[in-house]
Amino acid sequence: QLWVAETDGPVLSSPVIMDDKVYVGASDGKFRALNIKDGSAVWTRDDVKGFVECRPFIDREQVVFGTWENRMYSLDPQTGRLQWEWKREKGSRMYSPAACNPVKACGKIFFAAPDRKVYALDAKTGKQLKTFEGGREAIGVSQDGMTVYAKSMHNRAYAIDAETMEKKWEVPTGLGYDISPTDLAESDELLYLPTDKGNIITFDAKTGNRVWAHKISLALVNPLLIVKEKDVTKILVSCMDGAVALLELQ
Repeated sequence: QLWVAETDGPVLSSPVIMDDKVYVGASDGKFRALNIKDGSAVWTRDDVKGFVECRPFIDREQVVFGTWENRMYSLDPQTGRLQWEWKREKGSRMYSPAACNPVKACGKIFFAAPDRKVYALDAKTGKQLKTFEGGREAIGVSQDGMTVYAKSMHNRAYAIDAETMEKKWEVPTGLGYDISPTDLAESDELLYLPTDKGNIITFDAKTGNRVWAHKISLALVNPLLIVKEKDVTKILVSCMDGAVALLELQ
């Protein structure tokens, strides 16, 4: 063990590393940037409303995360200065954009919320640009950053052109009712859709046509690790019942 950083409440969010800093939210009303060498605080934002569950999005321009108080925050990654704050004005905090890991594409922040919508915000200002019907907590972005993928709770998946904000395609998934918050992942023009019932289903990322499906367990599939070794694609996957599998794409 190299170091420990104490917080004032449980840490549910996964940390993200950039430029020798560890960025992580917690349930104590704080968001932190820590020194990766010793865990000391580089900066702390201590006025966060609602606890942070999601893995934050981060690049050189901003760090973005949602909370369980109907909020989405954008902070300066170097100083923690507030760039903007988006708030869902109506409805219960149970509709908060908190479980979805937000993504950035074409100057926009995309996230799904439990009100069954996908939101697009201007990345610089936080202004709400558009909403898409059909969503919950799972979202993903293509490798080239031009397409955003989402799925509904009831048997639908779709692709959004991040530039025009129009749907490219929408197809039935064959899942029926599914509430998995696990990120959708795209690699080599295949879209991977993990489910809450132990399945991975893949679609052609350009057309939405179903390609193959594989069942690993009966429990929710965690985020996938997709790697290439000598032109062979491998998918490392774990599930909430403890099952771990390594798949090889053939």
